[in-house]
Amino acid sequence: MHSNRPTCDWRAHAAFTLIELLVVIAILAGMLLPALAKAKGKAKQVQCVNNVKQIGLAFKVYNGDFDELYPIHTQWNDWGGKQGTSAPPNPVGNIVDTSRPLNRYSADTKSYRCPSDAGDAVWNMKNCYDAYGSSYSVQWNTDRYQTLHVTATTINGTSRDSAFAASPTTKLIFGDYIWHRDRNTLLTATEWHNYRGERRVPLFFADGHGEFFKFPLLYETYGTATPTNPPPDVTNGWW
Repeated sequence: MHSNRPTCDWRAHAAFTLIELLVVIAILAGMLLPALAKAKGKAKQVQCVNNVKQIGLAFKVYNGDFDELYPIHTQWNDWGGKQGTSAPPNPVGNIVDTSRPLNRYSADTKSYRCPSDAGDAVWNMKNCYDAYGSSYSVQWNTDRYQTLHVTATTINGTSRDSAFAASPTTKLIFGDYIWHRDRNTLLTATEWHNYRGERRVPLFFADGHGEFFKFPLLYETYGTATPTNPPPDVTNGWW
C-alpha cells in the first residue's frame, strides 16, 4: 500500500541558492577583512620600526667616525635616502644620493621608505619617500616642540652624542616624517599607521633603541622654542 503523502527530495531543500551563498560570503568577508587589514597594518608598522633601527645604526656608525657628531647637511630632508622629485616652491628634495651624508653607512636607500608612507599635507606631497627621498625626518638646525635639534648646516657642539647623554633613552633622533606637531593628525596624510587623531610614529632614540612611540597630548601645545615657550626638557619622554 502506497502513502498518498507527497514525496520530498531533501537534497533540493538542503542546497543553498546563489543568493544565499552570496549573502554568506558577504558576511564572512565582513568579518575577515577588518582582521586582515589590521594584520597588514601591523606588519607595515613592524617593517617601519625595523627601518628606523637600521637607519639608527647608520647614525651610530657615523657618530663613531666623526667624533660623536651627527651629520652636517644643507637641507632638512637631504641627510639620507634617495634623490627625490620635489622642487621649489616646495622644499627641495632632489639632492642626489651621493650627496646625502648618511648613505655611505646605510645598506640600501630603500630602508628610508616607510611602507605606510601617506605623504605630507603641509607641502601637498603624496609620498614623502618619492618627493623628498626619505619617509623619515630629524630635527634640523633649530629646536622645536621641546625637541633639541640633532643635525645642522654647520658643526654645532650640541649635535653630539655626548650632549644627549643626560637622557639618551628619551632623546629623539629621528622618526616618521610626520612626527612634527604641525602635521594634522585628523588628515589621512598624517594617519600613516591607522591611529586617527593620535600622533603615533616609529622613532629612534639616542640610546640606540627604536619603538612605536605615542606622543602625549601635551606635545600638541608646544611651538618653536622662544622666551615664552619651554626649551627642550629631558623629562618629557622626547627632547
